[in-house]
Amino acid sequence: MKTKPQILIALLIVICFAGCATITGDPVLVNAEKTTAIAADAIDTFLKIEYDNQVTIKQNAPAIHQYANYVRKNAPQWLASARALTKAYETNRTSQGKFDLDTAIAVLTAAQVQSQIYIAKIAPTPTH
Repeated sequence: MKTKPQILIALLIVICFAGCATITGDPVLVNAEKTTAIAADAIDTFLKIEYDNQVTIKQNAPAIHQYANYVRKNAPQWLASARALTKAYETNRTSQGKFDLDTAIAVLTAAQVQSQIYIAKIAPTPTH
């Protein structure tokens, strides 16, 4: 029985240190890494849902299908650029590097937001 509180205390300490590490990191880098990961997940989800429902979407929402094709073509480069610029800024933190990274993150954020909007429009709604 005494091991459960000890494990809980150890987990809380680990969580605290993990949280502290994130807080003390460079906010530009933390935001870039977080945004890149979230955007990649949102884009992947959108493209999978669109692909799985492509026939219906082409017929009923051609603009969504066109956007999916646009994202399929460009997202790999957007993600690669964001990751490369994150690494470059991490190595050499200049104002130009920050500007370039912020621009790449803005492009990803726009794609993420639009993907999430389209997911909400095309994803099957669960029925209860």
